[in-house]
Amino acid sequence: MADAVYSGTEFQFGIAEEAVFGTAITVQGSFQKLFLTEPVQVGYGDIIRGVNKRSDGKRILSHTDIYVSDTGADYPIQVTGIATKATIDLLIYGVMQDLISEASVSPNLKSFEWDGDSGAVDFSVNNGKTFTLLGYDPETAYNWQIPSAVVKTLTVNVASGTNEGRMSFSATFYSGFAKTFGVTATPDSWISPGVAYYPIQLLDTKTIDGTSIVIDGFSLNLDNKAMRVGYDSSGYPVNYALAANDPLSVTGELSAKYDAATSGEIAKFLTTPDGGTAERNIIVRWGDGVADGTLNFDINAVYTGNEKSHSTDMGTFVKLPFEAVDDGVNEALAIDIANSINRGW
Repeated sequence: MADAVYSGTEFQFGIAEEAVFGTAITVQGSFQKLFLTEPVQVGYGDIIRGVNKRSDGKRILSHTDIYVSDTGADYPIQVTGIATKATIDLLIYGVMQDLISEASVSPNLKSFEWDGDSGAVDFSVNNGKTFTLLGYDPETAYNWQIPSAVVKTLTVNVASGTNEGRMSFSATFYSGFAKTFGVTATPDSWISPGVAYYPIQLLDTKTIDGTSIVIDGFSLNLDNKAMRVGYDSSGYPVNYALAANDPLSVTGELSAKYDAATSGEIAKFLTTPDGGTAERNIIVRWGDGVADGTLNFDINAVYTGNEKSHSTDMGTFVKLPFEAVDDGVNEALAIDIANSINRGW
C-alpha cells in the first residue's frame, strides 16, 4: 500500500574513509554519521543532458531528441549540520587534503595546513582523502551510494545566536563517480557523531596579532576547487585536480567588539597587502592547543572590508571580513585538532 508518510529525519547519511581511489567501502561499521540538521540532497545539476532537435519532419520535440547520461557526470552533495569532536577532523581533512601530522598516542593531535606547497595531491595513487557516501532511504530500494567523494567546500560558523552557540558546518562533497541505488545501508551499525561540541561560550583564545578580543561570531570558508580529471573506460575520473586554475581559497569573518583592541584593525584594511604589513594573525581556539578537545584555527589574514554594527544590545561590534594568504613564512591557514581518535593517518 502506498500509504507511508515519511519524515525527513528518517533519511540518513554516512561517510567512510576509502583506501583505494574509485573503490567503495561496503562494511557498515566503517561509516560515520554526521550530526545533520537537514536531510541530504544529491545534486543532479551536473548530470549530462542534451536536447538536439533533429530534422524529422516535426515542429515539436521527440523523445529521441533528448539525451541523458550519468556516465561522465559529476555529483555535488550538500550537507549541513553541527560540528562534533568525533567528526570535524574528517571534514577538515576532506577539504584541505594536506595533513602535516597525526600523533599516534592520545589525544592524537592532528595538524593540517594550506601553504605554498598545498594542493598538489595525486588521488590516482591514493594520496588524497576520499570518502564513500551512503544514503539510507526508508524506501530501501533507493538506498544510494557514491564512491570517492572529496569535500570541495567547507564552511564553519559559530555565533552566539545560532544553534545555541555551537559551531555549525556546511560542506559540499564532490564526486565524479556514479550513484548506485539499492545498496545495503544499516544506519544502526554506523558510528555515532557523539555529543561533544564547540560552543562559542567555551572558546579559550580569540586574538588578533596576540591581542585578546571579544567576539560574538566567527566564520571560515574553504574551497579547494576540486574537479575531475579525464575519463576512464567507464566514464569515471582518472584523478581529481585541486586548484589547478583558481587558487585554494580561504575567506571568513570575525565579529568583534569595537574597542581599543579592534579600532586599529579598520585602518589595516586600507594598508596595501603587497607591502607586507597588512597581514594579521587571527587565532580562534578551543582548548589549550594540545589537549583533548583542542580545535585551533590559525589564520594569516588580510582584511577585505569592515562594517560597524550599532544595533546590538551588547554595544558596537565591527565585522572584519578577511582572506587568508601565504607569505612564504606564515601559512595561509593552519588547523590543529585533538579528539582522542587514532585515525591511523
